[in-house]
Formats: sequence, C-alpha cells, structure tokens
Amino acid sequence: MARLNDPTGLSERPRAVVLGELAIAAGVVGQSLAVNFRGFPAMVQCELWRYFTSGVGPGQVLHVRQRKDMKTLEESLDGLQLALVHNKRLCGETSWAIQMSDSSQSRPVVFFSTAEYEVEDDPGPVLSLVCTEYAIASVVDWLAARGSTADDACGRELQVPTTVQYDPRIEALIARMPVQPGAHFAGLQQSRILRALLAGACVLRSSWPDQEVPAAAVANLDDYELVRNVLCSLTTDTSSTARDPLVADMINRANVYLSARFGHGQNNLTKAELERLDYLDKYGGNPARRELITRRELADLGNVRSATVIGLVEQLQRSRRGRHSFLRMGTIGASVSDRVWRQASARELARRLRPWSVKQVRGHFDRLRQEGLVTAERDTANGPWRYEVPDELSDASSPFSELPTAHELAADNSAA
Repeated sequence: MARLNDPTGLSERPRAVVLGELAIAAGVVGQSLAVNFRGFPAMVQCELWRYFTSGVGPGQVLHVRQRKDMKTLEESLDGLQLALVHNKRLCGETSWAIQMSDSSQSRPVVFFSTAEYEVEDDPGPVLSLVCTEYAIASVVDWLAARGSTADDACGRELQVPTTVQYDPRIEALIARMPVQPGAHFAGLQQSRILRALLAGACVLRSSWPDQEVPAAAVANLDDYELVRNVLCSLTTDTSSTARDPLVADMINRANVYLSARFGHGQNNLTKAELERLDYLDKYGGNPARRELITRRELADLGNVRSATVIGLVEQLQRSRRGRHSFLRMGTIGASVSDRVWRQASARELARRLRPWSVKQVRGHFDRLRQEGLVTAERDTANGPWRYEVPDELSDASSPFSELPTAHELAADNSAA
C-alpha cells in the first residue's frame, strides 16, 4: 500500500502537477528522480508542494533544511516518499543519499528549486520544470477551481504494483537513446527520466480504485502517450543550463529596442555616443560587459504598461516590417494577425507581450551576462548592436519533442 493522490482525471491537471505526481509514483517502485521547480514564484511553488505533501501524507515527507536532516533522511529512507530540499547546497547530497541506498522497492523523489544547479553533479536523473507564464496561469487557474478543497488532504491509501515492466516497443525506444553523436550524457538523462515517469504513469493507472492490481504491472502505450504529451511541453528540460524562454524574450525584445532606437547607421546617436562606441570597439574588451542597454531600460521593457514599451510598439506600427519585429518580442496568448496589428492600439498590443520583473532581470539576463553567455556584436561596422545567447538557451523546444507518438511507435513496430 502507498498513499498517493487520486489518479483519476490525471491528464486534466496542469503539467507541473502531472509531472510531480508521476515522479512521486515512480519512487514507489524504486525509480527515484529529482524535479527542479526552476523559477516558480514562491507562492505558486508553496501551493504546489502543499498539494503534493497532502497527497502522500505528512509522515511520508522530509523537509531538508540543515545538514542534520541528512541523518534523518538516511535513517528513514524506506518510509519516505518525498524529500523537499529548501537548502540548495544540500540538493546533490540528498540525491546521493537516495541513489546510493540499498532499497529497490521504494525511494523518495526529490523536489527543489534553484536556477544554479548543475545536472552533471547529480547521481540521478534531474528534470527541470522551467517556469513560464503559461505554467503559472494553468496552476493558478487549477488552484482557484479547486477552491476550499486545496486545504484538504487529497491522498488515499492505494494498492500499487511491486514492480513495473515495459512494453517491448517502449523498451526498444528507450534502448535507442541517445540518438545523436556526442550527446551520450543527455541521452542517458532523458532515457532515465522517461523510464521513471513511465513507471509512475503505470503505477497510477494500475492503482485506480475498484480494479485488481497486478504484482508486476506493464507500462503500455497509453502510459507512454500521457508521459510524452507532458514531456513535450515547453516547460520541461534536462540540461544543466536549462533552456530559458524568458531569456530568449529578453534578448529579442532588447534587440528590437536597440534597432528601433539606434537604427541602421545609428543616425539617432550623438557625436559623443558614436565616439564612445568607437572607443569600446578598440579598447572595450569583452563586448558582453558593455552596457549597451541598462538594467533600468530592460526592466522597463518588461513592464508592458510602461511608456518605453508603448512608445516602442507605436514606432513599430509605423514601420514596414513592424509586425515581424513585434512577434519576436515574446508574445503570449493568441497570435497577432495583420488585421489586429493594423487596428489595435499600441497599448492593447503591448498587453500581448510577456511581462517580467526587475528581479527576473537580475536572475536571468544579468546572471548570464556576468557568466559571459550573453554577448553583443554588430552585423555591420556602423549597424546597431545585437545581443546573442547560445542556441542551448534560446531554443525553447523540449528535448523530448522528437519522441514519436504512441500511434507512430505502434505503426513502426508493426511494419517491422
């Protein structure tokens, strides 16, 4: 018996909730992994973690805040389902203790939240849930719909299988990872994550009320399709420097701003500003350190009600390719059609852009610029400056996006 949240209606919950529940269920059959709730606001993260802890019950949860909690963890591994790490310096040590344990039946899953954790330093699979506006909105809407039940214990004692096996077609797919030369560690991470979450999906499906639970359950193609749909979300990642959609939006909006402000040829610059840029070209050293855009300007660009953003949108509306530039600035919601672009006011269009805060500027853009991952260059000798980041950061697609659908997987095997 294990205490888990009611598995019925799982696919209708927000993706962050589904991934957390799949991870907890995977630990029941010894497939422990770590989940990094990266960048979630503290209030949203707290509500999510309260939901998970109420599901498994207080006696199954350990809060790791100090080093002395590590001794408690090692002494009570068999009776835990969830370890919540509040001290980022103890994330790796917590995972080492769990992964090195002798228990093969049940291991707790690890939840933590930090933007600085190196996946390569963790002995187990690590899945990062990258916070996006969609992720926050879906969780907030779901919490509001639950209403007062959010404070109730929602878990129940369920009969669960002892072990999980895998459909041969799924096993063959996992065996083919990694599929790219030189990506062996990434492939190992992804295969371990996929294996664990499939085990969790199988446990939850097999534990539905009013059905006989087999001792050895088999993860089938329905389990695979559930996991694949969630993993293909833009909110999941497995790299040590997680893909960051917010950074990509900051970079793109800053580039549009610099282009609109200085223009090709920089006709709007004063003679003193041109001389300063020429001096920086010759003696400025690393272009990543140049204050091409100030923190205040970048913060204003994140405030979609600011005069900076509204003025920028007005300028783009007067430009021939203004809509193309606007769509690069990080929009949310429905796409902006030509008709909407022509008829809507700049203030209405600005509300279609993703917002960000001063704290997010420090935690995302500034941190990466200090690490040398944000660089600046010009397309031409007198053209406007343009920021760039590595493709790994700007590519917001999920590393699991190329997984075949269950239908494709079944068809490939039947053809073979």
